[in-house]
Amino acid sequence: MFAVTPPEELVRKLRENYARMTGRYPSPSDVEDFLISLIAYDRSQLEGQMNYYRKQNFLRYAQGEALDLLGEWLGVKRLPPEPAITTVRFYLETPHPQILLDTEDVKIVSPNQLIFKPQEPLIIPENTPTFDALFICETPGTAGDGFLAGELKNLLQPVPYVKAVENITITAGGKETEDDEHLRDRIRLAPYRFNTAGTRKGYIYWAKTASASVIDVSVLSPSPGVVEVYVLTDQLPVPSEILSKVEEILSAEDVRPLTDYVVVKPAKPVEFIVDVEIKIAEGFGTLATQILDKCRESIDSYIAETRKKLGQAINPDQIIYRLMGIQGVFYVKVNSPAYTELKEWQVGVGKVEEVKLMQ
Repeated sequence: MFAVTPPEELVRKLRENYARMTGRYPSPSDVEDFLISLIAYDRSQLEGQMNYYRKQNFLRYAQGEALDLLGEWLGVKRLPPEPAITTVRFYLETPHPQILLDTEDVKIVSPNQLIFKPQEPLIIPENTPTFDALFICETPGTAGDGFLAGELKNLLQPVPYVKAVENITITAGGKETEDDEHLRDRIRLAPYRFNTAGTRKGYIYWAKTASASVIDVSVLSPSPGVVEVYVLTDQLPVPSEILSKVEEILSAEDVRPLTDYVVVKPAKPVEFIVDVEIKIAEGFGTLATQILDKCRESIDSYIAETRKKLGQAINPDQIIYRLMGIQGVFYVKVNSPAYTELKEWQVGVGKVEEVKLMQ
């Protein structure tokens, strides 16, 4: 259906058509043969473009704006970039009256000059020594992620009765515009939402609408009427702000079935160490450094894949399979990890300890 005629096949057909019309088959030195090759090249390019645009009508192949348009059929829109979030603690002078602060009244400057401000106007009760509030970064995206507790402490301007401020949680949750693969996955799940969140995939769809940082969701029902939703994000531990957002979406009147009691929980990391010994084939000894580098890259790729899926077993055979595909690797011995089955709420988080040559 999406086949493109090979250029050499186009050239052959054009030469045969020329011979049929003129009675002479063109030789490679003829100017006509050059023109035939040029026409064949242009037609091949045109077929390739037509093939690409035909594929854009199908969810499996669509990219960019074409994928957005497919999502519109099901009411699914690409998620915009999201700002980083953190909880900020105010230390206040006492006594003090009730304090009302608009979102523009109090701003905190990060070490890289990003601005954080309250998510909503603040009402601080009188004579409160400390007060916690949710702050968001004014710049959407991942730029505001990763500030440790206590790093956000510089107010852009003084605030009456406020002695000091500091973030008490790591800034997290920032996300760039939703990528094609995450959007494609949500479009596939979209039909299940028409029955609210009563089905397993319906819950998964709605949970993924909370944030583009939600990369996997597991739904369990340990007892009748109870639904446990486990959330995995591209940041671990899963930010509490993302869990709250998922819970808010799943608890909406038009989403949650009346009889369901929904509990949202973070995915539980299961850490494992990769310790591998490699034997290099005869004749490849001089390439040992390059081979070991490729082995580390392959292991990193396996760790990244495991990190993206809940309940995926930690399988040393997968490591062996990948490393044996590298030219020059003769034998692989995996000292760790051992094969480990994971529950639906667990995710493997690996770390390379050692990749060395076998003695």
